[in-house]
Amino acid sequence: MRVNRATLLGAALYAKAKTIESSGASVFPYICIIQFNFSCFFIKCLDKRIKHQLIHNLVLCMKPIYVVTACLLLLVLSGCVTSTKINQSINSERHQQQLSNLTNWKIKGRLAFKSEEEKVSAYMNWQQGTNQFDLQLNTFIGTNILKMQSDDNYTSLEVDDQTYTDTDANRLIFRVTGWNIPVEKLGLWVKGQHTEKDNVVYDEFGLVSQLEAKCRECVPWTLTFSDYQKVEGLWLPHLIQLTNTQNVANQIKIKISSWQKMQ
Repeated sequence: MRVNRATLLGAALYAKAKTIESSGASVFPYICIIQFNFSCFFIKCLDKRIKHQLIHNLVLCMKPIYVVTACLLLLVLSGCVTSTKINQSINSERHQQQLSNLTNWKIKGRLAFKSEEEKVSAYMNWQQGTNQFDLQLNTFIGTNILKMQSDDNYTSLEVDDQTYTDTDANRLIFRVTGWNIPVEKLGLWVKGQHTEKDNVVYDEFGLVSQLEAKCRECVPWTLTFSDYQKVEGLWLPHLIQLTNTQNVANQIKIKISSWQKMQ
């Protein structure tokens, strides 16, 4: 008999709660911890059917006194994953201007890099300022893979407790890691912003859905944008996929779990 993920999760959480209750302690604090630790990023990995079945399993196993807490938990989880869907067209030119004005922000998510030689998947933290950025990639247990800081003058890259510098961020990360990642342009692209030279395809709502980057002496990239969500009144993509048109084996996927505007 196949046991689905919701059943396994529900059983594990219930077993832990019963262990705590049998020791004489209240299970209520543990339920609150569950509520806290079910972060929005994790819940997005579950579809609605599995989420609801997970809560259903918990409610069936718990005493009535804790059912109210479970219901509150369901409301919190539902709020985390709610995303406003686009239902009307927007002014593309005005939207691009708004993106241009967004110069200070922070994102968290996942970055997957693939080439002919290797595949890398990491948690990503990116903080962008007007003329600088701070990028960190970590493993799923929090071990740092690399730290990159860049401003108008130079870029530093820390890998394996060694620090390297260069005036070109793209060249630096390729020289040290062998990864062809267009970090200098990502600050624009993760927002869904394009330049005048790029070839752009808009979706039916006026948002950039595909972009073919055009620039001198740079690797040509083709990008697709999807999963647009409204963040403080501004539509921003949460899934960006890049393909190196000179070498299609070189691909990058960025899945953003949170956008934060900074002052």
